[in-house]
Amino acid sequence: MASQFTTRNRLVGEALARARELYLEGSIGPAIEELASAVEQFPAEIGIRLYLALYLGQEKRFDEAIEHAREAVRSRPDWEKASAVLFHLLTAAGQCGEAMEEAERCAGDVDSGDIGRYLRERLKECGLEALSLDEEAIAE
Repeated sequence: MASQFTTRNRLVGEALARARELYLEGSIGPAIEELASAVEQFPAEIGIRLYLALYLGQEKRFDEAIEHAREAVRSRPDWEKASAVLFHLLTAAGQCGEAMEEAERCAGDVDSGDIGRYLRERLKECGLEALSLDEEAIAE
């Protein structure tokens, strides 16, 4: 059983490394293809899905990017990076209302640290007011 996880982790790591190398070389299309293939092979690996979402967003393929980011958030709703990527893609696509909903969904994290600052800055870019958080929502 442990060897299956080791093999899977190695294959996932190799796919991410190849995609990143292609991306850094300026070959974003092949990088996206590499990640899309890896998502098919390892659909539960949300890290791959999140990189795919980011790369698709770079190409302004927002519908696909948002779909992958939403899947990452559904799989791990408590992972701040997944929420931040989804939020970023929604605002980049001009879907500020949905971005606001995502920010409110992870409201417990909005007032703290880098993620909170990032969300507030992006909301300002959309012309939306900073979130006002009630303590009951944060406690849940």
